[in-house]
Amino acid sequence: MIRLKEIINQLDQDAYVALESQLNKNKADNFLFLIKSYRENGVKDEEIIKHLDLNANSFYVLKSRLYDRIKNHLSEHIDVSKADLLQKLQEVNDICYTKPREIAVAFLEK
Repeated sequence: MIRLKEIINQLDQDAYVALESQLNKNKADNFLFLIKSYRENGVKDEEIIKHLDLNANSFYVLKSRLYDRIKNHLSEHIDVSKADLLQKLQEVNDICYTKPREIAVAFLEK
C-alpha cells in the first residue's frame, strides 16, 4: 500500500492547509479525519477504522482515494498552455531532487 502517512507528514504547511480546507469545503469528513489523524495525532490505523466504523477493505479504499486527492491537489496548478507546461517540466528536476521521495512519486504519478 502507498505510504500515505509519510506523504501527509511530509507535505509543507501551506499545501497541507490548502488540502485540509479543500476537504473541509467539500464536506469530506472521513478524508478530513484521516488526514488530521495522520498529521497531528499519530493515531493507529486500527483506531481510525474503529472510529469511522469501517472494515479493512473500506479503509483501504478510503486511503487510496485520499491518495488520489493528494495527487490531484499537488498537480492542480498545471495549466494547459505551452509556456506553463514547459515551466512545469523544468520544475520536475527540482521536485524530484528537493522534495521527499514520497511527494515526488505522488507528483510524478499524477
